[in-house]
Amino acid sequence: MKGTRLWQAPGSPIIQGRSRTERPFWERWLAGAISAEAIVLLVAVVWAFREPGAAFGAVVGSVLLTFLLPAMPGCAAGAALGVWISRSMGWRRDWVAGAVLGAILATATVAVL
Repeated sequence: MKGTRLWQAPGSPIIQGRSRTERPFWERWLAGAISAEAIVLLVAVVWAFREPGAAFGAVVGSVLLTFLLPAMPGCAAGAALGVWISRSMGWRRDWVAGAVLGAILATATVAVL
């Protein structure tokens, strides 16, 4: 609509920046991997505190050694795969697919190890 006050010519310096869909891959991968690790951490803490009278220090050490360290490669690989798949399909929230697939592969990694 050329007659309105808000119309700007193409290439205007007023309209700059990147859209959300043009963000770099590593940025979306990092968001998906951190979200997947947070999901695994939440499930691990809930699982570790299911026994009554569990000591906090013992639970934290158990969670770190049993769940989080073995889950990191699965989170990283799953997040990368999920972001790549969702970008190729044109989904807008690609980090969500990365987080879900990262959590699934992290669980599989913990189960294997």
